[in-house]
Amino acid sequence: KARQGRCVLEIDDDLLDTEGLRQRGDVGDVGEVVKKVEYLARNADAVTVSTPPLAERLVTLNDNVFVVPNCLDPELWRLNERRTGSKRFGERSSPIRIGYMGTPTHDQDLQLVVDAMRKLELIYGNRIEIEVIGAFEGKTPLFGKRVGLPRRHDYPNFVRWLLQRVQWDIGIIPLADDKFNESKSYLKFLEYAALGLSIVVSRVPTYLAVAKHEV
Repeated sequence: KARQGRCVLEIDDDLLDTEGLRQRGDVGDVGEVVKKVEYLARNADAVTVSTPPLAERLVTLNDNVFVVPNCLDPELWRLNERRTGSKRFGERSSPIRIGYMGTPTHDQDLQLVVDAMRKLELIYGNRIEIEVIGAFEGKTPLFGKRVGLPRRHDYPNFVRWLLQRVQWDIGIIPLADDKFNESKSYLKFLEYAALGLSIVVSRVPTYLAVAKHEV
């Protein structure tokens, strides 16, 4: 700013929710994180957020808060191409593949479906496969098979890897109905849709804008 530059803070999670951060772990000193976010928000020339609830949280710190919804880059996601090996909607396959992808901070969201996933594995045996990407890092998976991340997993390389690696039928998006998740965007729904999946989501406000039951 001393050099007449403009500073914009881009934020995609409610990093002011101290209790939510503590529950998710892996963020270090929670108080220090909140202090830094508040400092950046107060001193930025503008703040961009991905959802209206997140804008409501940040507007108390900065008058110039803009909602910029998450979108997919059609070229990166190859949205105009049919994926090699992907199945048409409703086409039978064996085994049926169910998948989840997310960061290690989603353990409590995954707890919502542990019993259901284990029951599916018990009932259907080798007629289904369940894969989990990104979660259960360094732990025994609570269900399914953990798929290790590629060596280069910045977002563009991660997407290219996903398009080659993932051949799921169903994508699941469990999301706990809590204060921290109120500010979440529906980015994962878009990503699953780009992968050509049938999608099962938690019935929470985050997905009401895009998820239509049985459509």
